[in-house]
Amino acid sequence: MIKLSCTTIFLLTSLISFSPQKKNQNNTGLFVFHYLAKGKINDKFSEIKPPDTVYYNNDFGIESMLRTESKQNPQGEITNKIEQNGYNLIDISNKRFCKFSSLSELERSSKDKWLSIDQKKIGIKFDYPFYSNEKFIEKDTIIDNRSFRLIRYISNETRTKGAFITLYIEPGKSSPLPFYSIQPTFSGRLHQIFIVPPAQYEQLGETMLRFDYHDIPTNSPVLGILKGLKKENT
Repeated sequence: MIKLSCTTIFLLTSLISFSPQKKNQNNTGLFVFHYLAKGKINDKFSEIKPPDTVYYNNDFGIESMLRTESKQNPQGEITNKIEQNGYNLIDISNKRFCKFSSLSELERSSKDKWLSIDQKKIGIKFDYPFYSNEKFIEKDTIIDNRSFRLIRYISNETRTKGAFITLYIEPGKSSPLPFYSIQPTFSGRLHQIFIVPPAQYEQLGETMLRFDYHDIPTNSPVLGILKGLKKENT
């Protein structure tokens, strides 16, 4: 059982941010964000919310949002049901988004109701200040026969003040959806972020953010929509 306390409060309601990157004609794929936590040092990390997924193609992304609905029966047993909770169309370069209830609405509706990315309340919040020019240490490391650059520092950001933050970045690879506060300083593809609260809160456990990158299946309807958006906006 995981205690959802200050550790999860650090990032659960205000997370991650994209940073615009130079256009890449082959910049198409699927980004999956996992949010995990554990209560004690010897515990295993467990996912505490459904993964967030962003399909991306060049300057546009479609974020598929999920929600968990919990129900309790008369015997006290709780069941969780994961449901679709709409989609966000993201204009990565211009830092704006539109909200849609379904893919069909996204496809057929006009794209003229853009909101600034900092107004995004549901799904991944793309303007979280993970890095604020703190002093850091770095070293090379190997995980599962893959080379990573490890970056470690103590956070100065108000919501994570004093937390130990570790970034794992894969060098030599681009980040199709980089983060505003990280990518300008640290090049490469972000793989994981570990957040350990300061000593006085160490009983609250750790948070891990994991980022997976995949190809979009060629028969995915989302891919067709994204390519259509590219044609409409060039």
